[in-house]
Amino acid sequence: MSILSVIIHDVYQARAAVTQANAIGAQVELRSPPDGATILGPGVFKAIADDLTHTHPVTAPVMILDCGTNAGMAMAALRQGCKDICVNVPAKTHSKIAAIAQAQSARLHGPVDNALDLAAATDSRKLITQVRTRALLEQFLRGRALDE
Repeated sequence: MSILSVIIHDVYQARAAVTQANAIGAQVELRSPPDGATILGPGVFKAIADDLTHTHPVTAPVMILDCGTNAGMAMAALRQGCKDICVNVPAKTHSKIAAIAQAQSARLHGPVDNALDLAAATDSRKLITQVRTRALLEQFLRGRALDE
């Protein structure tokens, strides 16, 4: 079974994704939206990752922060302690960032072609949105897991 990608926008979506994946036995990685380092900020994304490590210590997924084409944001993410980032920069810059990431036991990831984006669940604290989010996650995770 391959790892499925889910794009999250807040801690509530992250928790819902992990809970649903655990309930059906699917493996997920959670990603920020494109340019998430600029939108959320590395510190907020790291706090979400830390929350999942605390609330799901055994099954916390890989959390990948998308830094877009911004090498400075990639460096800021590494300074904040983000362990998995995605950055789209020229090869020379990419190799420098990769060396720094490796020295910090962090990893660089490429973009993903197919992911469930939970952007539709804009306020994931509302009950109706929580129900919709769980349904989207279950459909995506079960459907993809069956395709494998």
